[in-house]
Amino acid sequence: MKTSYIKKQRKVSKNPDKHIPNQKESEAIRKACAETGRSEDDLRRDYHYRKLFAEASKVKILDHDEKIDKYYKRICQLARKKSGFGNSHENSIKELEVYLKRKNPKGYSIESVLSKYGKS
Repeated sequence: MKTSYIKKQRKVSKNPDKHIPNQKESEAIRKACAETGRSEDDLRRDYHYRKLFAEASKVKILDHDEKIDKYYKRICQLARKKSGFGNSHENSIKELEVYLKRKNPKGYSIESVLSKYGKS
């Protein structure tokens, strides 16, 4: 069951000294606790794990090329899903042409997009 924002705020206000980790950090904490058998407080005292948790809590910022790669992968998926066939089918290629006419940041041809990003 997910807690609402208000409930979370009440928990924070009850104990302002307690750190509430984000999702990635809490995953790293659970994994480290399972591997070592130690509690979270013991792990936080250890320099190695403190550094590990700090790295996990940082939000990854995608650079421009990674965003473009994600875009091309996404339009290949959408074309496949909309046509109901694989990448090499002519209906999928027609759908992909429609998406590429709307927006094609790198100016790739259909063949290059399919060879690089289209994995059925």
